[in-house]
Amino acid sequence: SAETVRKIFSINIGGAATARINPEDLLALEVGYKYAGPDLSLNLSAYYYDYKDEQLQQSILIAGRPATRITNAASSELYGIDADIAYSLTDDFKVNIGAEYSHARYKSFPNGPAVAITTNAAGQATSLPPVIIDLSGRPMAKAPDFTANVGVAYTTDLADGKLVLSGNLYYTSKFYFDLGAQIDQKAYALLDLRAEWTDPSDRYSIAISGKNVTDKEYYIQAATNAVGVAGVYAPPATVEGSFRIKF
Repeated sequence: SAETVRKIFSINIGGAATARINPEDLLALEVGYKYAGPDLSLNLSAYYYDYKDEQLQQSILIAGRPATRITNAASSELYGIDADIAYSLTDDFKVNIGAEYSHARYKSFPNGPAVAITTNAAGQATSLPPVIIDLSGRPMAKAPDFTANVGVAYTTDLADGKLVLSGNLYYTSKFYFDLGAQIDQKAYALLDLRAEWTDPSDRYSIAISGKNVTDKEYYIQAATNAVGVAGVYAPPATVEGSFRIKF
């Protein structure tokens, strides 16, 4: 399939600026294949996106206060392959696997926003004044080259009810939070586990789950400011419990 999307004109708000932003044009092409059988399902797609004047958000400081400004990239390109497969090894044991390769780059971004990082003898950032540089060819923000996940679910009888044990492993390659490709998040993997028991009447269930069970430290948000880089950590390893009743 193919489609062209045009967005309306925009302006910066919140005191960041009042300049009008060019409209964003997107040419999107996608081709795929889907299969669904009794024990196997498969989805495979390849895509290509070509942006003109892509509208991007940038975190900045105005009079010492954080603000968001919209800017235009001259052009950018994104293409890749996405696939996922689900297979029932038995009636009680199911596996699903997904993966995506994505190549996302700014084709032409000659007036891109970035910061000039000044450090002291200890390697600490002392100032980060904004600068304009050529970002052409650099990775797009928050666009890892590769992501994947593997999930399994096993069902067995327990105390006349059903016990479902499941887990999911997610992986992402390195990516950048900012337009200038200066603030990166290294590759990481997350493991979630869950156990749920349902009584014979199928009215009551009790579950316990663990998220990020390996206690991986990673950022969910990061940006520069006048004195350094500010980041927000993702939640650490957590355990949750639940009890449900169907009426």
